[in-house]
Amino acid sequence: MATIEEITEYAQHGQLEDWIDAFLRAEGNNVPLTDGLKKQKRYWIGPLQFPLKRLRRCCGPEEGMEYRESLEDWNKKVDSLIGHIQSDGELAPFIAQYSQDIFSIRDGNHRHGAYEKLGLEEYWTLIWCDSEEVFEEMKTAINDER
Repeated sequence: MATIEEITEYAQHGQLEDWIDAFLRAEGNNVPLTDGLKKQKRYWIGPLQFPLKRLRRCCGPEEGMEYRESLEDWNKKVDSLIGHIQSDGELAPFIAQYSQDIFSIRDGNHRHGAYEKLGLEEYWTLIWCDSEEVFEEMKTAINDER
């Protein structure tokens, strides 16, 4: 996996979508998301340190999750990631969508669960929105966080 420095370099050269596509097709194992992202122009910001409490998961064992899984499967995946993190492993940034003042994690829900369990308050995040107008709104919402 690329380091945050390398991902930042991709972003600075206008190639963040290339990194995201390569990541989701390989290590991220989320081809449906990357295929969906290619269906229209996306507006990106990041990578940036972003508060975990401000991100909303779409996957987990709780009722009402868009992608629900058993508590046993959830804990197994989250605990495995915790082990990786505690052995100085680095994880990919969250990939989140901004819409209507909600930052929805579209890739990285288990990573979020692991960092939350470890008590981390912020983690690297890549955020997209679907229009230039909403992009400007998103930048204001992010600045309000800081």
